[in-house]
Amino acid sequence: INDELTFHAPNGLADMVSRATEGRRRLQLEPLRVCAESDIVDVEVALQWTNEGDEEVEGFVSRHSSWEGTHIQGFRESLRKVFEEIAGKERFKGVKPKMLDELLGAGLCAAVSVWLDTPKWAGCIKEDLVSVEARQAVREALTPALRTFLNENDELRQALLARLPSPDCQSPMR
Repeated sequence: INDELTFHAPNGLADMVSRATEGRRRLQLEPLRVCAESDIVDVEVALQWTNEGDEEVEGFVSRHSSWEGTHIQGFRESLRKVFEEIAGKERFKGVKPKMLDELLGAGLCAAVSVWLDTPKWAGCIKEDLVSVEARQAVREALTPALRTFLNENDELRQALLARLPSPDCQSPMR
């Protein structure tokens, strides 16, 4: 008996994200896929927004599932930075990062993978990555790609900006 299973995904994490968003109303036709390689860290990120559900972000470090850590922090920081640039810093003045993550994350399905030769973990169960270089590598790969992607996809950009508080809004988020 062959106990080994093989999953063929020619488009990497983009295939995983596409499969996870099947049956939902997608805000973009295809997931954004970003890949970058360096001497220290290889990065792959795929993301797709839908109009349904909560945020689903899966993390991987050198093939280990890792829900928390510096790679996920880099992902969130990149999202915040790009939306701050697109919407203007004033729009986010006083909005807590966690609330902004919730607004931008609604309906978001993403996968973030980093490959490090020697990842550093906060604990012995390889759950929380603490390698600073992963955070920086994800930010450096995702930020320009996401900025370009949103600038080229006006309908998606407008739909996501509509989720954010208006500059003159005095909501409880502030």
